[in-house]
Amino acid sequence: MPRIFVYVIAAALAASAVVAATLVMLKPVMVTPGAGVRADSGPVSAQPETPLVRGVATALPAKPETPLVRGAAVAWPAKPETALVLAAAEPLPGNMARLHEELQMHSSIRYRILVVDDSAGEDKTDYLDRVAAAWGEPAADMLLLVVFVRDNYDIRFLMGAHFRQMGATVEGMLATVRRAYFPRSRQGDVAGGLAGLVAAVNAEYGESM
Repeated sequence: MPRIFVYVIAAALAASAVVAATLVMLKPVMVTPGAGVRADSGPVSAQPETPLVRGVATALPAKPETPLVRGAAVAWPAKPETALVLAAAEPLPGNMARLHEELQMHSSIRYRILVVDDSAGEDKTDYLDRVAAAWGEPAADMLLLVVFVRDNYDIRFLMGAHFRQMGATVEGMLATVRRAYFPRSRQGDVAGGLAGLVAAVNAEYGESM
């Protein structure tokens, strides 16, 4: 990336003297983009025998504003130990008690939900893949969800291999997301929307896994 040189021109004027201008060149400053804005850890790990199913869930209402682009990628825990990972600056709005209750319900499906401010300018599906690469691809019975706060709580998901074996499709999961998550999240109850999504997925796919 080209270097940016900053020059300061100081002009000193004396009442009866000749005008003198002094050009002072400061030390050059290297400007580099924020580290990690794009994935730099190589491709996602080898695919399992039964391919994982990725999905892009977009809201039915008008397209939200462009998310804030920051100079550094959002960080998340290296090895999460809980189903819900809150990495956004602000608390997740809505019924958190219900979300925790749904995540603690007995189910054959496991969940990993990451909430971040935004993707720092990176394509959100690429961001999802990078999270999966950092955490390890979801287990066969796991559903990975990434929620982007500053993009109107948009969501991306990654299904483990068992979902496809049980007949789940991207289109079917998208329909579930739109029905169970977006109505509540668009009314401000994002946690309640996630709780509704977990309950819906459990009802549709949990018993058969």
